[in-house]
Amino acid sequence: MSFAIKLKELRAAAGLTQTQLAEQSGASLGAIRDYEQGKREPLLFTGFKLARALGVPVDAFADCPPEIQPTPKRLAGKKRTQIQPRKSSIDLPGSRQKETVR
Repeated sequence: MSFAIKLKELRAAAGLTQTQLAEQSGASLGAIRDYEQGKREPLLFTGFKLARALGVPVDAFADCPPEIQPTPKRLAGKKRTQIQPRKSSIDLPGSRQKETVR
């Protein structure tokens, strides 16, 4: 069972609206909507807060496999390039000379 379905079921069983769950858990209403639509999944800490607001142990979500593959937003759709080390000069302690470091 997906996290989205499980969250909807637990919220309905607790008799809460999305707005009430957002208020009680400290998550935003938009986040609750995204979780229930399967657009994103919460971080572990948020999962604890959701479980507390729903009155269930956090392991109620333990059987929910991750469905969203994490992709860093800044790298999504961009070509990855290797970072080249820069040369810089530093002053070494006890020395009057600068040493070039790669």
